[in-house]
Amino acid sequence: MTNYPPEYVTDEGEVLEGSGALATARRELASFKFRLFRTMNADPKVEKSLLAASMVLADFVTIDKRTLKPTVGYLPTLTVMARANLARSTIKLVRKQGKALGYWEPQEKKTKAGCLQYLLANPHEERIRMNVKDKEEYLRGEDAYRKELERLNRRGPTIAPPESDVGADDRPDKGPINDPNYHGTYHGKFSSEGKANTVGANDSQPDQPFPIPSDPEAFIVGLFDGREERSGVLGYFRAKLLRGELRLSDVDQHLALMSMPEPELKTA
Repeated sequence: MTNYPPEYVTDEGEVLEGSGALATARRELASFKFRLFRTMNADPKVEKSLLAASMVLADFVTIDKRTLKPTVGYLPTLTVMARANLARSTIKLVRKQGKALGYWEPQEKKTKAGCLQYLLANPHEERIRMNVKDKEEYLRGEDAYRKELERLNRRGPTIAPPESDVGADDRPDKGPINDPNYHGTYHGKFSSEGKANTVGANDSQPDQPFPIPSDPEAFIVGLFDGREERSGVLGYFRAKLLRGELRLSDVDQHLALMSMPEPELKTA
C-alpha cells in the first residue's frame, strides 16, 4: 500500500477526504465510468436495458478509502426497476448479458441483503473504439461521395451512384491483389511500382468485385492513379473494398464524374 502523510490517514487506515490521492482516484473512477458507458453505447451487442442497468450499478461503485481501488457494485432489484425503468424479468436477462459480454464480473460474496455483487469492466474498449472510428470514416466518405455525385449530376445527365448490394455468396476468392502471381478475379493492371490502376484495364467484367488486397490503402491510391486525393472519398472506397463490394465500374464511374468539365457561370 502507498505510504501517505500521517495527516491524511486515520487510525483505522482510511485516507482522508482532503488528500490528493483520494481525489485522483475518484477522478479516475469517474473517467472509467464515462469510457465504459461510451463503449457500451456503441457496442452493437449491448441492449439498451443493459446500458441502463449498468448506469445504476455504477452508482454503487465508489473508491475504497483504504486501498484507493474501486469497490464492487450491487443491484437491488427494486432500485433497478425504479431507476432504469426495467421489468423484473428484464433484469434477469440483463444480468446474464452483462456477465456474458464481460462488462459485469460476478463476485462470490453477496451483500447482507443477499444482493449479487459485480465488478465493472470494460474489456472491449479498444475494439469498439476502432469500430467507431472506421464507421465514422466510412460515413464521412459516403456523405462526401453523395455530395460529389449531387454536384456533378447537376452538370449534365443524371448518373446513378454505384450499386453496393453484393452478398457474401457473390464475392470472389480473396488473395493479395498486388501479387501478379495471384490468379483471383482482378481486371486492372499493375504499374511499375506494383500498384493497381485502371489504365488499360480489362473491363469485360466491370461489375465483379475486387478481391481484398493485402495493402488496401496503397491499392486504393493506385487504383485512382493519384487523381483522387480527398481522404473522405478514399475512405469511402476503401471501406467498400474491405467489404468486398468495390467494382471496377464504381471506379470508372467516379473517374468519369471527376473528368466532367465545370459548368459555365451564367451572368445576368
